Amino acid sequence: MSQTVSDFIVQRLHQWGARHIFGYPGDGINGVLGAINRAEGKMNFVQARHEEMAAFMNNMAELITATKYWRSWRDPRFIVCVFNNEDLNQVTWEQALASDMPVVLEVKTDPEVPPLPPHITLQQAKNFSLALMKGDPNESGMIKGAARQVLESIRP
Repeated sequence: MSQTVSDFIVQRLHQWGARHIFGYPGDGINGVLGAINRAEGKMNFVQARHEEMAAFMNNMAELITATKYWRSWRDPRFIVCVFNNEDLNQVTWEQALASDMPVVLEVKTDPEVPPLPPHITLQQAKNFSLALMKGDPNESGMIKGAARQVLESIRP
């Protein structure tokens, strides 16, 4: 039998060091389940009760892997961002980027306010404006949110 796309995906994930695939059986993943079976023990399928739980399980497995191996990496920086639509703490962001070890960073953002750099340059502002002029369904909300963010940074 010729190689399927699912066989290729499972083979490539194995080459990259993956040994577990977390998922929820259904039409979209059945080809991958078949490829895992054909891989003859190179890959394990871990069944979750819901696809969101499978994603969470995968993330936790990768964090455990990073915790185990980060000291042996040539560049030990590894930043995980969790977005949850509240408030962006720029100090924490800068500390994470300056860290010399893995960091899990929770980034809370408003979906209508792009996270602007703390010291936005004229060129960055121009690029932001040009991107908005190309069309965004919620352009006015983004402009108001960005203006509010700038005002909050300059007033006490």
